[in-house]
This record gives sequence, structure tokens and C-alpha cells, in this order.
Amino acid sequence: TDSYYVNQDGYRTREFKKRLVEEYRIGFFGGSTTWGSWVSNQETVPAYLEQFLSVANPEFPPIQVYNLGIEAVGLSSELKIAQSTFPKVVYDHLIFYDGVNDLPTDYLGWKSNQSKKDEQLSDANADQIFIDNTAQLTVRANVAQRLLSKLSDFEIVQTAKYYISRAQLTVGYVGGGEIPMNEFSPLVDKGVERYLVTYEKVQRFCEEKNVPCQFFIQPFIGHKTPLTDAESRIHSYVNMKTPDYIRYYDAVADQIIEKGYNNIYDLRQSARNVDGDMLADPVHMTKLGNRIVAAAISEKVKLK
Repeated sequence: TDSYYVNQDGYRTREFKKRLVEEYRIGFFGGSTTWGSWVSNQETVPAYLEQFLSVANPEFPPIQVYNLGIEAVGLSSELKIAQSTFPKVVYDHLIFYDGVNDLPTDYLGWKSNQSKKDEQLSDANADQIFIDNTAQLTVRANVAQRLLSKLSDFEIVQTAKYYISRAQLTVGYVGGGEIPMNEFSPLVDKGVERYLVTYEKVQRFCEEKNVPCQFFIQPFIGHKTPLTDAESRIHSYVNMKTPDYIRYYDAVADQIIEKGYNNIYDLRQSARNVDGDMLADPVHMTKLGNRIVAAAISEKVKLK
């Protein structure tokens, strides 16, 4: 339809056809943020980028940006997509838009392992924990007091939920972080190494094909200021569910940028000082957000 389609190969883009006239073809790779969750065909980052580049480069042949985004993939899978589609399209330029599916991987793995440890601990001591808690209740409160306490807790919870729903109360991030200090730096180093190892593989592919490649680290809810009411609720959810996501993501991204690679760009600042709803959920942009991201990318793309 006018809002949504995929080509015969399953990508949300034009058909892969042999080049019959002069064109400048750009392959745009990424996860669902490239694919375009929540938006129509012409509201994705690749679609907006094609518009911006065409206007900025009127002397160029027709510019075609192919949306090769697939939900949940990271840079390693994007390399495979580039390798498999290159013979069909023969790109002149490659762009990789990543971050949320790559940079926090080791933090989320650490968090999952911590949950498993806690679950094993709870299972091993379940009987003793139940006995201890029951004993405390019995000693410290009679039935009437316990009932009043439960009613009070219920009222507090309902009041908090009401204010959160109205974006008048948010869950704040306080303290030194969820990850212990002695584990944080090694975990960050691991995330940086993971990304750069794959980056080098993609870079070698680009050199083999003799096409320019550019890599962009994407923004998400942790980089947006000021927040709208809806975005405040999203931000609160992220802090509540994954308290160290933003801190860890930025630490990995900072180290990657500090390496000084001339084709890795930081888009986190593009989310700063944007009025309006830029994000529809923690990582996926609205059409406004996609336009802003595409505009930021277009400023860095040098056509050859």
C-alpha cells in the first residue's frame, strides 16, 4: 500500500533491478530503526535521507537510497545482508545505522546473568526466606495492623501509578549505577571491542568493493531533551527496567568515538533540544525523529 510494502526479496524498499540508466545507489543498513517501525514508507530514515540528498546534490544522477533494515539485527548481520544484496544492486555507497542492537549487548547479558543468579539464590533459600519473613510479621504486627498496612500500600501504589500516567511523576535514576564499579569498565571494554571487531570486517568488505562506507551511532530516549509528557513516561520505563542502559550505552559509544575513526559518526546530539514527540518508544522514532536523524546523516554523507 502507500503506507507499507516490501519488495520481492523481503526488504522495505524498491525492487532490486539491473541498472539501466545512470543512478547513485546507497545501501542503508540497520535494525528496526532503519526498517521504520510505527511509520509509513516515506517517513523512514532512508526515505527522508533520499529526499535530503537529492535536494542538496542536484548535479548528481538520481539518488536512490535502499532501505535494507531488518528488525533486531546488528552490524554483523548487516554485513551479511550487504554481501548477499550487493550483486543484485551494486551499491555506490554504504551506510550503517546502529547502536541499540549492538552497544548494550554485554550489559543486557550481564543483567540476564544477574537475574539467573538471584533466581537460583531464591530457589535455594525459599523455605528459610518464607520462615524469616513470616516470623517478622508475626512478631511486629497483629492482624489489624497488617491489614491497615496493606491498604496503605495499595493506596500509595495507585496514587503513584496515577501521577506516572499523567507524566507528573517519573522514575528517577539515582546512585552510582546498577553495575558494580569493578565490573563496569571491563564490561564497557568488552562492548567496544565487540563493535570494533565487526566494524573492521565491514570496512574490509567496503574496501574490497571499492565503495565508501559510513557508520552512525544512533540516539534513543536517553539522549532526548527536553522530554514531552509521553517521552517522560518512556524514559521512566527505561530507567526502571534497565537502570544502567543509558550510562553503559554512552560509555561504549564515547570510547568508540574517541578512537578517532574518520567514518564513524555520533548522532546522539541530534536528539538534543528537539521540541515535540521525537520517539514513539525507547528506541523507535516518530516521523519527526526520523526526519531529524536523516537530516543529521545527510550533513555527513559525501557523495563521490
